Amino acid sequence: MKPLRAHEVRLIRKKLKLSQQVLADALGISHRTTVGRWEAGRVAVTLRTTLALNKLVDERKDERRARRAKRKAEHAGDHL
Repeated sequence: MKPLRAHEVRLIRKKLKLSQQVLADALGISHRTTVGRWEAGRVAVTLRTTLALNKLVDERKDERRARRAKRKAEHAGDHL
């Protein structure tokens, strides 16, 4: 696996609908400016950060699936 490139970090953040600060907090980074520097290509994204971002994306997908399943179950219960 290769570290993410600048435009990929921004794309992921936008897809998750997160601000730079919220993404920084989720990754345990103390400064939102680090995320901005990644997105601008001024600082390289490490493999560790790439893995953390991938994990965050997977967690968000799992949360969405769980919400959908819950809504589906609730909706099915309405028809009983």
